[in-house]
Amino acid sequence: MDGGVPVVKVRNFDDGRLDLTKLVRTTKEIDAMYKRSRLQGGDILLSIRGSTGLVALVPPELGGGNITQDSARIRIQDASIRDFVVHALSCPYVQRQVALHTVGQAVKGINIASVRQLQIPLPKDENLRKDLTKAFDRLRRVEHLVEDGMQAKRRLKRALLEQMFRDRAGVWSVVRLQDVAEVRTGIAKNGNLKTGGLARPYLRVANVQDGYLNLSEVKSIEVDEASVHRYELRHGDVLMTEGGDFDKLGRGTIWRNEVPGCLHQNHVFAVRTDANRLLPEFLSLLSESTTGRRYFLRSSKQSTNLASVNSTQLRAFPVVLPSIVEQAEIVATQNLLRDAISLLDRQLAAYRQLKRGLMQKLLTGEIDVLNGPDARMEQENDIVRDGQRGQRHT
Repeated sequence: MDGGVPVVKVRNFDDGRLDLTKLVRTTKEIDAMYKRSRLQGGDILLSIRGSTGLVALVPPELGGGNITQDSARIRIQDASIRDFVVHALSCPYVQRQVALHTVGQAVKGINIASVRQLQIPLPKDENLRKDLTKAFDRLRRVEHLVEDGMQAKRRLKRALLEQMFRDRAGVWSVVRLQDVAEVRTGIAKNGNLKTGGLARPYLRVANVQDGYLNLSEVKSIEVDEASVHRYELRHGDVLMTEGGDFDKLGRGTIWRNEVPGCLHQNHVFAVRTDANRLLPEFLSLLSESTTGRRYFLRSSKQSTNLASVNSTQLRAFPVVLPSIVEQAEIVATQNLLRDAISLLDRQLAAYRQLKRGLMQKLLTGEIDVLNGPDARMEQENDIVRDGQRGQRHT
C-alpha cells in the first residue's frame, strides 16, 4: 500500500470491524522486523492491552498489514468456523473469561497464554452453526446500519447548528452570559461547612455528562439549612463542568429536578438563565457548539491533558442572542434530531440484546455446544513473547 505498511491499533476496532480511515503506517524496514505478526485477510484480532476484549475481522484489503503489541492475532485453521468464532469472542461468556484474566494497574492486559486458553462455545451441528452465523451476521449488519444512521444524524445535528451560527453571524446581538443569566458556584465538600444534620444529595462532575446525566450513583453530604438554600439546584438550571480532561471542559446538560432537593459540587456550575431573554435549552446547544467549545478551550487554564475554567471566565462567555421565538424554533429542530438519535439508540440496544440472547441459549444447553473449537490461536507479539519492552511500529 502507498505511504508505508498499515498498522492496526486498538483505536481502529469498531464493533467487529476495523476503521481503515485512521490507520497509521510504518516503514517497510520496520515491518520486516516483525514478519510473524503480519496480517492476512480473514485473521481475527483481539485487543489484549488497555481496552481488552475488543474483536475485529481483518478485511482482505488489509492483508500484509501489521499489528502492535496491544492486539492478538488469531488465525483459524478451519475456515468454516471462522465467522462464528468472530461472534463467539464477543459473547458475554468469553468476555467474562477475558475480564477474569486481565491484570495490571496503570495499563491492564491479558497475556497470550490466557488468550490461548479461552473457551469458545461452538455448536456441534454444522448446519446449526451456519444458521447461527448467518443470524449473527444479519444482526451485526443491522447494528452497523443503525450505528451509521446515528452517526449521520449526529453529524447533521451539529452541522445544522454550526451553519445557523455561521449564517446569522452579525445579525444576532452578542452579550456576555452574566448579562442574561446567573452563574452559581457549588458546594466544596471539604470546605468549612456548618453541619446542621441535613443530609442532601449532591451532584458531582461524574454525574454530568455531555448532554445527559448519569445518576447511577448520587452521593450525599451533610449541610446546614443556609447551605441548602444557597446550593440547591432548580428545574431548568444549565449544568456546566469546571473541567478535568479536555472533553469534560464546559460539558453539561439541563437539570430537570431528577433528584429533588439536590445540591451541586463546586466543580459543577449551575447557570440560571433569564427565561425572558435566554432559553436554557438554547444555551446548552450553544455551549456544545464549535463556537462554545473553542471559547472554553481558549479561555481555560491548561496543563497536561487537563483544563479548567473559573466562574469569571464562564460569566464572560459570549452568547449570541436571537429572539425567544427564534431560540424556540432552533431548539425544536435540534430536539427532533435528538429524538431520532434516541430512537436509533434504543433499536441498537434491542438488536444487541437479541444477539446476547441467542448466545445465551448456546450456553444454557438450549442449543448443543462443544467448548473449545479446533482452532489455532496465534499471537505474533514479540514484546509479550520475548519479554522485551518498548514501542513497536511507531
